[in-house]
Amino acid sequence: MNLYQRRYIPTSDPWEPYYFGTFFTMDSTPCFLYKDKGKVCLLPLTCKEPMIIDVDITSEFPCSWVFLYHDDQPFLFVKSDIVIDLKKGKQLPFISDALQTKYIACARPEMYFEEHKFSFNDYCISHKGNSGYQCSKAGEVKWEFAGKAYLYTDIIRWNNRIFFGTAGNGGYFYILDLDTGTPVASIKTGGTASIAQMGHLCFVARRGVKRNCSQLLCVDLRDGRVIEEFDLQGGVTKDSKLQMIGQQLHIVTFEYKGDKLQTAIWNTVSI
Repeated sequence: MNLYQRRYIPTSDPWEPYYFGTFFTMDSTPCFLYKDKGKVCLLPLTCKEPMIIDVDITSEFPCSWVFLYHDDQPFLFVKSDIVIDLKKGKQLPFISDALQTKYIACARPEMYFEEHKFSFNDYCISHKGNSGYQCSKAGEVKWEFAGKAYLYTDIIRWNNRIFFGTAGNGGYFYILDLDTGTPVASIKTGGTASIAQMGHLCFVARRGVKRNCSQLLCVDLRDGRVIEEFDLQGGVTKDSKLQMIGQQLHIVTFEYKGDKLQTAIWNTVSI
């Protein structure tokens, strides 16, 4: 991994949850969507300042936004009845049935990470308590796993591996054997709400020992080994959005002075 670009994200009111937005590509340029001053900000990687989209989202947070493409055009639902045409930078006056249907398929209920069951053919993984999991196959319980902290990502399958991230009261990145529930990897990260995957490789962020430092980890799903660590400027929290676009990883880190957040950083790392 190599640093491609690092830049500060313009903001007047820095707060970690405002930055758990969405990275996407528009006109071949990586862009980032986040919140500031109760408005949606669209920041292209190549621009100094974001485009401010005049939509009142005082009570809405990026963690509940739904980004999607429709007819090859990017749209952002900040609520079920408020959608932005990102190409035009304006709220749609009317939401078509086709666009609404696509939103419903992507939106998640409020208790999704507490109640959702993850199915992989004959396997079904459900919650057991606040941080435990139970796997059934054809109605028979195959294994149970007692994790730590709360589920903050989907449970994802790769071959006979499943992997997921937890946060709150600490946080871990887990890889389990799907057949037995045996942990292949249990990596303390300080909170994982974003995972990027490329084949048998997963990328997660880990909180550093010192303030304003962190690492981006490359983990092999086959054996759970951390095969590369990359130092990042700024610290990470569960609100540090991480996404892969092509051969690049985009991740938000935070700089503090004492206990006060000063700014957020957009790191672009080439794989």
